[in-house]
Order: sequence, then structure tokens, then C-alpha cells
Amino acid sequence: MVLLVEVVVCILDCGFQGLWRGVLHHICDKHEWDDEDTGVWGCEHGELGDDRGGKAWLHLKEDAAVLKQLASVILDIRLLHKVEMFITNRLEYIK
Repeated sequence: MVLLVEVVVCILDCGFQGLWRGVLHHICDKHEWDDEDTGVWGCEHGELGDDRGGKAWLHLKEDAAVLKQLASVILDIRLLHKVEMFITNRLEYIK
């Protein structure tokens, strides 16, 4: 339970939207980026090994249509608001 609280606090302190937007970078195998708006500069995970379960990354040019659709969901302001509300309320419940 303590770990969950620490994760939630980190998400709120680090800026949820910055981490959430990072999903779009991560799925393209880009684990460091510049985002002056949120101050988040990379994935939180450590080094990824060579064996990634045989999963393919998306490519900006080849998968542009898919990435555009994913971005419309991930960046939907209504979803972002609801998730932030859930995280905040969950933290209050855990305390």
C-alpha cells in the first residue's frame, strides 16, 4: 500500500500529463525527448533489454495514421481531466 501511495504522489508531483504524453514517445521506442511544456524528459523505466517480448515499435512515418488515432485518445482533454481526478481522489482515499 505504501508503494502505491508513493507512485501516486510521484505521478502528481512529476506532472501526470507529462508522463501520460510520454506514452506516445514510448510506443515509438523513443525514451528521451524534449517537452518544455511539462518538464518531463523521458521514460521512468530503466534500460530495456534486447528481448522485449517480440513486440514491434510503431514508426512515425509508417504508422502515422495509427499514431494520430492513439494521440486523439491519449490527449483527449476530457480523459485527462477524469484520470487526474481519479488519481487525486485515490490519493485522498489511501491517506
